[in-house]
Amino acid sequence: MRRPAEKESGVSVSQFVPPSWGPADPSGYQTGEEWAVAVRVTNSHVEPELEAYDLFFTTPGVGLHAEDPLPLHESQDWDEANGVVSLEDVAKKTMVFAPVKVTWTELDAEEEQSALSNSLSLPLSAKTGLLLKKSVGNLPAVGYYSAGETINWRLDIRNNSAEPITDVSVTDQGADAGSFARIDPNQTEQGHVPGHVVTEYEAKAVGYVTNQAFAQGMDAQGQAHSYSSNIATAPTWKTIPIHEIPDLGGKNHIETDESADSCDVALMALGETDAQWSLRVCRDHQRAAQ
Repeated sequence: MRRPAEKESGVSVSQFVPPSWGPADPSGYQTGEEWAVAVRVTNSHVEPELEAYDLFFTTPGVGLHAEDPLPLHESQDWDEANGVVSLEDVAKKTMVFAPVKVTWTELDAEEEQSALSNSLSLPLSAKTGLLLKKSVGNLPAVGYYSAGETINWRLDIRNNSAEPITDVSVTDQGADAGSFARIDPNQTEQGHVPGHVVTEYEAKAVGYVTNQAFAQGMDAQGQAHSYSSNIATAPTWKTIPIHEIPDLGGKNHIETDESADSCDVALMALGETDAQWSLRVCRDHQRAAQ
């Protein structure tokens, strides 16, 4: 038997790991690796806008007050916490962030309202060796990387073990990214990664460019090891909130899902004149788009 949907609070909040901040190794964040957690607040039903709200993070007494209005169906991201994994962290095997609480008061309501986010766990790994961190070294000109624009990838190679690693060879997308005879404990080297020029296909048909690096090296016992970096992502599409759907002369098609009580939809497009839309949205978003 299907349970009736609960009434939405009007504001939703979620914790997430920002793009390119995931662990370099699938097993989890290693000693010396940087991590970050962010919070997204979405105004789903408070019209015409949410005037202000407060966020309360995991640590008691830590939070912020947002004074800028949050329009209907728009989201705002906040940095919650960041740091470097320590040996003490690794011993716990996981880093847990309790739900974030958001509170607000609507214009036509006297009582304070609140909503809780998801909880979030970051996996930690005792694995040591070469830690490859891939990131984007330059900001796009207009919020996303256009065709013909260069993405400057950055690759940091750090030895987080207690022994030197020798005969290190690094490849990036199959190309040579550097060789190092020896990388000592806690030493960091930078890979030589060529820039990538965004193609028309990536800009119009894909929406993003990804990049990953790999390395091989020998430990002090002469054992060969392989290492991989995190996957860095650079967006090549423009994100448009659903209430800003442009009129494309009938190209955009919006299908209403009458059974849906809510949805979280953003539009992705290169521009406002050469895109096609096909969305499945709830009743509230359908009304907002009309």
